[in-house]
Amino acid sequence: MHAFAAVPLMSGGRVIGVMGLVSRSKLRYIPQGVETLATISHLIGVTMDKVSLYQQAKERGEQLALIDRLTRTILLSPDINEVYEAFADELREVMDVDWATIALIEGEELRFFTLSQRLSSLALSAAVAPTWAAGEVIPLKGTGAEWVAIHKRSLVENDLMVERKFWTGDYHVKQGVRSIVYLPLLSRGEVFGALLIASRRPNAYGEKELNLLEQLVAQISGPIEIARLYAREREQRIGLEQQERARMEFIAAVTHELKTPLTAIIASAELLAEELPKEEESPLKRLGQNIIASAWSMEARLSDLLDTVKIRAGGFQIRLEPLNLAPLLEEITAQFQPIAQSKEQSLSLELPLSLPLVKADRRRVEQVMFNLLSNATKFTPKGGQVMVRARGAEGEVVVEVEDTGSGISREEQERIFQPYYRVEADRQRFPGLGLGLALSKQLVEFQGGQMWVQSQPGQGSIFAFFLPLLTEAQA
Repeated sequence: MHAFAAVPLMSGGRVIGVMGLVSRSKLRYIPQGVETLATISHLIGVTMDKVSLYQQAKERGEQLALIDRLTRTILLSPDINEVYEAFADELREVMDVDWATIALIEGEELRFFTLSQRLSSLALSAAVAPTWAAGEVIPLKGTGAEWVAIHKRSLVENDLMVERKFWTGDYHVKQGVRSIVYLPLLSRGEVFGALLIASRRPNAYGEKELNLLEQLVAQISGPIEIARLYAREREQRIGLEQQERARMEFIAAVTHELKTPLTAIIASAELLAEELPKEEESPLKRLGQNIIASAWSMEARLSDLLDTVKIRAGGFQIRLEPLNLAPLLEEITAQFQPIAQSKEQSLSLELPLSLPLVKADRRRVEQVMFNLLSNATKFTPKGGQVMVRARGAEGEVVVEVEDTGSGISREEQERIFQPYYRVEADRQRFPGLGLGLALSKQLVEFQGGQMWVQSQPGQGSIFAFFLPLLTEAQA
């Protein structure tokens, strides 16, 4: 070759390349020829620059379209499995992906997250088996996930056969992995895990692939974090439900065991009382009455406890039927007269000439009234008053139990219907489980009614509830 010319390719005043011309002859390039080459090179340079810009714009457009498709999937589907599968499918179209997994940081451990059964433990290709199965746990220290968590940026290992930065690399190589990229999953500025993308081809992930992966992982971090938190909350909820179920089963078993001998105690005490002297002031008779009253009180508490367990277990039943509350209220009030008299209390009943029928469960209404009157007589001081009232209202019958006790503060009124809660001032003076009011409120609500309290400290309390009237269609 005897002659050579190097002509710059220009576009917009920039040199974007060089065009070389070679000749085997000894002829020199004349000035006119050089000028012609300059003109041609300028045209070629402009054209090539446009082609390059077009190609860059096309690639950028494809990336934006890919990100847009993934974003739409995230917004339209709350299912993290669908999001991840769409991510994996799209990824395979633009780069080498033989295996991928999501590793979540849990303290000093790394757990591989189960996202989809269809992905077979997140293996995206049969060419490379997953290094760790979904759900497996390994130490965090010395892993690529730890590195990205510390540095909060991506890391690429180009060829594990040449260099391995982490102890996990030996395991990846055994599974056929040659190159791998670690991408941090961030939430509120903190790394909670890493997305691992691997290929059996060395140097599979250059600047172009890494840039795209970082854009995509920014889109998928949020849904993965939500799925992680949901899974943790679900595990905690299941654990609490199992504990609650075990506790309820234990309470039910103990309650049944206690009720059996208690029934014998009550029967024996009542038979013994009949054999005791009939004198009103007989000490033995008072002891017998105390035994019977205490046994029945324990039986009532055990019944409340057992009903509470049934309600929580979903095995509680209400049998609604037409019910006249007037004779029921008279009967229950009469049962409490001896208790009130022993405390020198005045127990009165106020009823209208007639009450409309309600649709209710007689046994459960008795249970509610027993709890309300027990509390009223218990917390009303010696010489106080307890009043039972009932009245018809629009579509309902309202029952009130009023006492002249110490009253309840507004703060405690908001909690008094919670299971096991008892007013602070009464805990030492009066024994109990704190279930009566909570159970009574639930029983009333199961029958279509509501229960509430009106009270002020030092001015007594009114516990009231209503039951819906029996309609003509129900009669």
